[in-house]
Amino acid sequence: MTKQELREYRSLDRRIDNLLDEYEKWRSRAEKVTPIYTIVPVGGGNGNSTQKAVENIIELQDKIIADIISIAEKWNKIRNSINKLENNQYRELLTLYYIKGLTWEEVAEKMDLDIRWIRTLHGKALQEMNKL
Repeated sequence: MTKQELREYRSLDRRIDNLLDEYEKWRSRAEKVTPIYTIVPVGGGNGNSTQKAVENIIELQDKIIADIISIAEKWNKIRNSINKLENNQYRELLTLYYIKGLTWEEVAEKMDLDIRWIRTLHGKALQEMNKL
């Protein structure tokens, strides 16, 4: 397991969050669309705005599902690699930073350690993972 693979997990996790935000935006827009009925025909537009919104929502759902499947596969691989580490501090540090997405400062606070020591432990943890 490489540092790049661990970083990729964090990137995919953020991508899913962004897609979910976009999905909610489109869903909200689609729910706000209400037809206006008049006796006199009104020009402009082809009446497909609701259909387009629904198509965008379905497309986003497909992307989100594909990304979730991808991230779940990577999550399992990363989790298995982290769990193979014998050192509890290494496991906790890698989980907090890569899986839970905490900042280095948050990791240091949560583990009640100095941030410089956290960075040192991180390097050691990565070296240990590369041996597996």
